[in-house]
Amino acid sequence: MKILVCRNACEFASNLTNVEKSDIFYTTASNFEDGELLVKINDGKKLQGQKVLIIQSISGAVNDAFMELAFAMDTVRACAAEEIYLLVTYLGYSRQDRVETPAESFSSKTIASFLSRDYVKRLFLINLHAPQTLGFFSVPSVNFSADELLLEKIKEKYNPSDVVLISPDTGNAKSVISIANKLNADYAVAMKCRPAANESKILSIIGSEVKGKICVILDDIVDSAGTLCNVAAKLAEQGAKEVTAYVTHPVLSKKAIGRINESRFSKLYVGDTISSKEKIAACEKIETFSVADWHLRKILEMID
Repeated sequence: MKILVCRNACEFASNLTNVEKSDIFYTTASNFEDGELLVKINDGKKLQGQKVLIIQSISGAVNDAFMELAFAMDTVRACAAEEIYLLVTYLGYSRQDRVETPAESFSSKTIASFLSRDYVKRLFLINLHAPQTLGFFSVPSVNFSADELLLEKIKEKYNPSDVVLISPDTGNAKSVISIANKLNADYAVAMKCRPAANESKILSIIGSEVKGKICVILDDIVDSAGTLCNVAAKLAEQGAKEVTAYVTHPVLSKKAIGRINESRFSKLYVGDTISSKEKIAACEKIETFSVADWHLRKILEMID
């Protein structure tokens, strides 16, 4: 298996410890003055007749990231790779998974349709915001849930009897309850409302008692961090001994870092599915955990 790393996946790839360096290739991308993107593959000839896994995170400048992936896919095909696989560590536009009227873009479905090229052998995704999005792809696709990995991380760090696992909303409750049951730990769910767009208010915490407990919030995405920080504040108000969180995808847009710095979190652990080194460096409360080796191991088991 050869691995082609697009620019947004370099941090993810740097955390792979079970791959020979000679099996990893990189894209180089440059922009013309008019904004057009040119993508090349270093030593692309060596991909001929090989199984190739292309890795990209559709994040940050999402449109450039998407176009780089699209051009990389076609270039690998032109290099006469025997089989082409995709690993999209973060699927930009995945939260636009529904429409309210026919006169607005169904962005998540459009992205999925484009990535479903007939020459893609299988497509892998990590912790989709809405698992049903997998149905938008017309090539064999796998959505890796982060539940098993998060379970391992929590087991390593905490005594289950000291912990209450927290879902920051009802949408993530099923996943959190499943992890809590496997861990034999207590759990609770934050009930929220949205008084306005991009604004959340935590009404109550329903479930196990959090007073004197270490509360561990589990979520898939931290974007503006508004909801997470509001939940942390509510838990502290109700007497939580400590509040931490594990989040797979660190989007960390705009005011997120400032909010986390001022929050009641003792620590916020985020995955490496999105390159966020510069943002994370500005916040002592954020620490990265790698999901790279774990997911590549799962992929190689399925491909081999």
